[in-house]
Amino acid sequence: MLQFYSNESSSNFNVSSVFASTCTWTGATSTSWAVSSNWNSCASTTPQSGDDVVVNGGTNQPTLDLTSGPVTINSLSLGSSASSTLTISNGDTNTKRLIITNDVTIGGSGTLTHTANTTTHVHSLYLEVGGNMTISSGGKIDVSGKGYQGATLAYADGFGPGKGKYGSLYAGGEHMEAMAGMGLAPLHMGVSRTAH
Repeated sequence: MLQFYSNESSSNFNVSSVFASTCTWTGATSTSWAVSSNWNSCASTTPQSGDDVVVNGGTNQPTLDLTSGPVTINSLSLGSSASSTLTISNGDTNTKRLIITNDVTIGGSGTLTHTANTTTHVHSLYLEVGGNMTISSGGKIDVSGKGYQGATLAYADGFGPGKGKYGSLYAGGEHMEAMAGMGLAPLHMGVSRTAH
């Protein structure tokens, strides 16, 4: 990347190179991705669009909150040799995603996941990867048990010619008979409906 700046004493432009950083997670302060003191060698800030991100252990494990929108980095290396979990919070399939311009490598000690949902769908794991994605043996993308909480909604007797009785709707839990957005690309994994 090139940065242009002008010299006030002349009309000439000077060109300087701006190099991307390799930002290494330390988790020294908290679990927040957005806190600069949790990062080492990151130009006194948090990872930017041209930066390579390394998460390999740390005092606290990182949570990337996407409430404000997408975050772009150059590459991601997760758990190459030390137990490491990157949790995505408030992601969705529309605009709130982690964008990795180049490669993603999840090492044998790495886990990529999202925050657990409760009774509403708030958290999703949506990545946009421009390069290769490699998951080593032992590494994983794991969202087990992070869908909606199970719930039963009971209905009163129906009306009209059929007048159904004792209807109920089950959402979440272990019921997997049907999924919202059913087909080759379900919209919300872990959501199901069963009528009794």
